[in-house]
Amino acid sequence: MLWSINDEIKLRSEGGGLAFQTGGLNTDRMVITADGKTGIGDTTPDATLDVEGTVVIGAAGKVFSEIREITGTSAATGNYSTLGYPSGYTRENTRILSAEINYNGTNWNTLGMFNTSAPNTVGCSLSSTGIHISYPEVAAYQSKAIRILLIKVQ
Repeated sequence: MLWSINDEIKLRSEGGGLAFQTGGLNTDRMVITADGKTGIGDTTPDATLDVEGTVVIGAAGKVFSEIREITGTSAATGNYSTLGYPSGYTRENTRILSAEINYNGTNWNTLGMFNTSAPNTVGCSLSSTGIHISYPEVAAYQSKAIRILLIKVQ
């Protein structure tokens, strides 16, 4: 149903969703499901906004294709751990948004932060072999949960 009210155009589907097609093709480019999820390049969105393809945010934004969280556990000894790159990620196309380690099993210390009782900084770097997270060589940081949020750029 399509109508106009108070200078606004309204489009409504009574029972199902909406689909937008372009270029004279019988291919859905964007859908809005009956429960309000919007898919761009995805006809079965899993979230309020689900984009399959690349995205640019802002006028000077960087083209990226996904944001992913990877998790692991810090080493039982030593002062760093290496997590492998997710499929399709490399040293060249990966940027670290955040890196955290579950210091002492309770508190999450993030990239550049430290434990206030002792200045112990958490660091992170990319190499050809993986993503390295470094931390103090003390038991409070060893065998603890790690989570790193990555963005894949073009």
